[in-house]
Amino acid sequence: MTRCSLRVEANVALKLICCSAVVVLAAMALTTGFPTGLSQAMGDTLVPAGGDKEADPSQQSEAKIRVALQQATTMEFHETPLQDVVDYLKDLHKIQVQLDTKPLEDSGVGTDTPVTFSIKGVSLDSGLKLMLKPLELTSIVKDGVLLITTPQAADEIIELRVYDVADLVENEPTAVKDFGSLLESLLKPTSAPAAAPPKPQPAGGKQSQTPTPLVYGVVSGGMGGGGMGGMGGGMLLAPQAPPEKIKIVPFRKLLLVSAPTATQDELSRLLAEIREKSRTGK
Repeated sequence: MTRCSLRVEANVALKLICCSAVVVLAAMALTTGFPTGLSQAMGDTLVPAGGDKEADPSQQSEAKIRVALQQATTMEFHETPLQDVVDYLKDLHKIQVQLDTKPLEDSGVGTDTPVTFSIKGVSLDSGLKLMLKPLELTSIVKDGVLLITTPQAADEIIELRVYDVADLVENEPTAVKDFGSLLESLLKPTSAPAAAPPKPQPAGGKQSQTPTPLVYGVVSGGMGGGGMGGMGGGMLLAPQAPPEKIKIVPFRKLLLVSAPTATQDELSRLLAEIREKSRTGK
């Protein structure tokens, strides 16, 4: 067999191997699909190699919503039905806003529940928190919409996101792990005063249980080292999800975080503020 024929056979064999690999990968993608729900802080998304970040409309919509949440808003409502409030915010900020009707109805809140609230010159995110607090509601970004729901329903929606923290940690073996542990301690409920003992119940009746209150976590000054810089002034985090629903796993210079959507959004804002403080040194 000549050297030329050997080269031809080698090229044919290589092409057959490449074709086989493509077929196998295509079959895997069709059968199981590519992993979803993996996103970085502030809406960046990890996509398969060669994938197109612009291909998913829901990701585009969510990125637009996250930008709108940081924009200034104006709210002037007097006995305005909740659905009309939603329609107003949709038109004002040009984003998708929806009511999670089933959980809301279960908690006694309807689309016609009157809202009286007035504020201007604050971000949409802050305005929503203040407006929804008396109704015991919250908002999350999910499936391309800003969803108004109950805290209980929000805690049931678990997401897996990937955060690149290479710019926030030092080049030490345990730096990412230590940073992840710090974030986990901030996001999980802090210690709260012991609940009052339950009131005596009539004989044969069920004894009421006093739930442990959710505690607001405050990020204050003194968070130096690891390239984080100081954080003067403090940052108020929303009530945290149950601790068993928050998992942070370090991997190289990444943090893999499994947590409810609302907690993920708080973490994204926290990391953004840490980066801003590190950049400005204030």
